[in-house]
Amino acid sequence: MSSAFALAFSALPVAASASPLPNAMAELLQPANSNNTSADLSSIACDAPGSCSATGIYVDNNGHDQAMVARKDGGVWSAATQVAQPANNSDTYANLPSVVCDAPGSCSAAGLYQDTTGHNQPMVAREIGGVWGGASEVTQPANSNGAFAQLVSVACDAPGSCSASGGYQDSDGHTQAMVAQESGGVWGAASEVAQPANSNNTYSQLGGVACDAPGSCSAIGAYNDNTNTSRPMIAQEIGGVWGGATEVTQPINSNGGGEQLYSLACDAPGSCSAVGYYTDNTGAQSQLMVVQEIGGVWGGATEVARPVNSGGNTLALLNSIACDAPGSCSATGVLVDNNGGAGSR
Repeated sequence: MSSAFALAFSALPVAASASPLPNAMAELLQPANSNNTSADLSSIACDAPGSCSATGIYVDNNGHDQAMVARKDGGVWSAATQVAQPANNSDTYANLPSVVCDAPGSCSAAGLYQDTTGHNQPMVAREIGGVWGGASEVTQPANSNGAFAQLVSVACDAPGSCSASGGYQDSDGHTQAMVAQESGGVWGAASEVAQPANSNNTYSQLGGVACDAPGSCSAIGAYNDNTNTSRPMIAQEIGGVWGGATEVTQPINSNGGGEQLYSLACDAPGSCSAVGYYTDNTGAQSQLMVVQEIGGVWGGATEVARPVNSGGNTLALLNSIACDAPGSCSATGVLVDNNGGAGSR
């Protein structure tokens, strides 16, 4: 059977501690034009005690997917509301999979929508003074063919200063990594993130992004190398400028293919960690891995030992990480335990 687990790792000793159980779950009312068939909140961020925003997607009464946001004020959640799409929308699809807050009453959400030509375009929405406004389109890099682009993650390093990561389709029809930056509360055009030197330039995309200080962020992603094998990569923003991505060196027992980074978090300036999985040199087992940034420099990936009940089964991965203090982070994931059976993530 599949088993969920959590582990802690750091450069400093950590200890487990008990915490109060959360309140019972409650259904959140969907926007008024929902057909009540499907809805999902995929991201949540808080700007002050008792004040949070959650973003996601729902199906309207025309059967179309729409972006939504829900607010918690004074510790009480209100019904979700639709986030208006940019003016050139087809009103057929929109989603906000990631949200972040940079100050009380100030949050940003990133995602995508479908324009009048049926193409997916990147968008961002902002909360100002505790009120969410409509989304605006993010201009794609100059070499975009305009057919597809999306933002999948957003993080802030200071009030009014955020970065959103994702991908777009270039003039050759290849998906490329991109990042958009907000400065002084205004989102600028996205720019391409150069791939590692051994890329074949056919595919790259950035997923999660995290910031550790003003003008300093990192984003994880993947690209195809010159053997057309998918590899993990990390891009860094230094001094407010995003540089090209670098390949993540795999653990020594890797088979050279089949690895991915799912999540990253920072615990101090110049100190971040990213987690995921890789395939070992047996070619049959996925193993847990972590990559750490120390002093602003990302190192190679290392294996994280599995729990003792994992046996010799095939599935193991880390899909989320968070940090609570310098040198103290925890990651969660999934594995197939020694009772066998298919796992899921």
